[in-house]
Amino acid sequence: LVALIVEQLPNEDFLLVGESFSGYLAYRVALMKPQYMRGVLFVATFVACPRPWLASLTSTLMFFVRVASPPNMIIQHYFTGPNPSDELVSRFKTAVSSVESHVLRDRLKQVARLQQPEHSLELPCYVLQAGQDRLIPKQAAESILKIAPELRLFVIEGPHLILQKQPRQS
Repeated sequence: LVALIVEQLPNEDFLLVGESFSGYLAYRVALMKPQYMRGVLFVATFVACPRPWLASLTSTLMFFVRVASPPNMIIQHYFTGPNPSDELVSRFKTAVSSVESHVLRDRLKQVARLQQPEHSLELPCYVLQAGQDRLIPKQAAESILKIAPELRLFVIEGPHLILQKQPRQS
């Protein structure tokens, strides 16, 4: 995936955004030091496994993914927070259902195996943390801080899908 991302980078100044699952990918791209990349914005994400028990729950989580679509209660609790718009819930379900279950299973397994990266980034890095994120713990920012010593952290009150729920504040 990293090579695919690098192929699509613009030939002008840009800030790379790594949101949720893609935070580690943004880190890997940044290590390659693309010519026009001016920084990385990590949003509600991680660069090391955010929940150590994840490996033991992969099959349980996949059960919920294989069900026609995740129940609204699960979506609200972990992703959107209370009172999401029907459009946001619909877009979330469409996005999840567009990914084959074996791909989701492999992503969960990869996340469960992520270790703290050793190499530091040499460009400006920012973390946008969702204040009520029930999926990615606040400690995930600490693992990003270890690879980005000059990190700037911003906390915005809201759920995991902070960019979608709080677009203006983000």
